[in-house]
Amino acid sequence: MAIVGSSSTSNLQRTVFWWLVIGTLIVVAVAVYVAMFGKVATAAARDAAATVALATTVAVGIERGIETLWTIVGFFRGAWWPMSIVGTKVDEMVTDLNGVLTPVYAGATDAVQQLAAAGTWTQVQIDAAHDEIAKIDQAIADLRTLAPDDQRVQLIGSATLKGINVLQQKYPQVTASVKVATEAIAGLTNFVGTFKDNPGRRLISLYLGMLIGLVVAGALGIDLFEAVLVGNATLASTAASAAAESQPLRVGVVASGLLLGLGANPTHELIKLLQETKKSRAAHNVSEVQTTSATTTLNGAEQDAVVARGLVTTSPARWKLTRD
Repeated sequence: MAIVGSSSTSNLQRTVFWWLVIGTLIVVAVAVYVAMFGKVATAAARDAAATVALATTVAVGIERGIETLWTIVGFFRGAWWPMSIVGTKVDEMVTDLNGVLTPVYAGATDAVQQLAAAGTWTQVQIDAAHDEIAKIDQAIADLRTLAPDDQRVQLIGSATLKGINVLQQKYPQVTASVKVATEAIAGLTNFVGTFKDNPGRRLISLYLGMLIGLVVAGALGIDLFEAVLVGNATLASTAASAAAESQPLRVGVVASGLLLGLGANPTHELIKLLQETKKSRAAHNVSEVQTTSATTTLNGAEQDAVVARGLVTTSPARWKLTRD
């Protein structure tokens, strides 16, 4: 059984390509608008602690909102949406799989009937055999209703393979048809396994998250870079005012918005990196101040020593040699 036709593959690739193009253009357009017309952060919004708390809340809210959206969409449109082409292909493969399993079921049923006619099995054993065949059939039917990221797909595939192997051991008459069925089941489970994460939903979630992040950051004037690196509201207010005059584009707001759209974890990692950068800067500045102070003190001590030795005299205007 063919896993994916060339036509289905090319259609899927074209669909994903155009999603990427359209999504990127929309994000770029919104980013440019926010950079040019987004709100400049107020002094209160530039406070490091307040901005970090707000950014974290927004990032978590975007994540939870998108998750809720997909739950609602999945309820009304199914687990495969928007990759409907994948769902259609799985339905086709399951239908084909039912066709290749029919000889297995028929062969096992014939063998059970032969054993019943010969009086070899009791009625209890015959009923149990029919139930076993029915369970394998139902396990394949369940594949239709499962999401591509559901681990039960692989579990049901494994259970089905195990089931038909049991039928083969009990009823050697089905050996020829079992080989074909085994290949079909392996093809189906492998195909479904490649879509553990719905690529369509991942793309939409990525772009939708960035758009929401840009809108929120632009509306509230969230600039994580300025807030964390400057840190003090008063200093930040002065620095931001000067920056707004010399650099009208809200680059920090745009970058912060894109980051918020990526979720809470990337936002937290950037905040952590910015805080470490700020600490490193502070430590470097303190080291420079201490070095400068030590050099000044040393120069003063050297001058005092020279004067004490009578080598030079000092005046408010200059140094000059003595005639000793």
